[in-house]
This record gives sequence, structure tokens and C-alpha cells, in this order.
Amino acid sequence: MTDKDRYWQEQIDLYLGSKLTQKAFCEKHALTLSYFKYHYRRLHLKSIGKKSTRKQKKGKIKLTPVQVVSDKLVQTSGSSSSLCSIHLPNGTCITLHDAQLVERYLQRSVGLC
Repeated sequence: MTDKDRYWQEQIDLYLGSKLTQKAFCEKHALTLSYFKYHYRRLHLKSIGKKSTRKQKKGKIKLTPVQVVSDKLVQTSGSSSSLCSIHLPNGTCITLHDAQLVERYLQRSVGLC
């Protein structure tokens, strides 16, 4: 993954953790909406195995198999415990420490359809 890809993946992760629309997120972070949408489709949708929502028919959801590693809190390298770690096929790891963030992330991910 290039530095540019890491930058956009970080922006996407921040967006997914927010309650903002793509437009509001881009305005708040001084990002160009069209660039954000391009990288969102290229990195995020590709990493979760989905094509652009523009081309998908409503009502069809492609589920990705998951593996539960542990039902206990995982101690991370810092002093806090993570509630959920999501390892994406592109090697990106998203660690969530708050139950509300887990719920929001899952709602936004499923809400892409």
C-alpha cells in the first residue's frame, strides 16, 4: 500500500467512524468530495469485496464470511482494550474501542447496499 493509499484509507476509516455524510465529512476535513468518493470506491468497497453501489441492485447484499477470534476483550499494544478488530483483505486493521462505534461502523458498512 502506498503512502497515498494509507492516507485515503485513514480518511475513510475516520469517515466510517463519524455520523457525517460524505459531503459533510469532506467539508469538515477540507477534502474534495469527488476525490474522496473515488478513493472510497477504490479502497473501501474493493477491500470488502463490493462493487460500487451505483451498479448494485437494491435489496441484494453480498455477505462476507467472518471469523470470531475471541469473545474476550483483546489487549492492544497500548493500555486500552479493544472491543472489536476488523482485519480487511488489503491488510488494514480497524480497531474499535467503543460499542457505539462498532454499531455505527456495521450500520454504515451494511448500509452501503
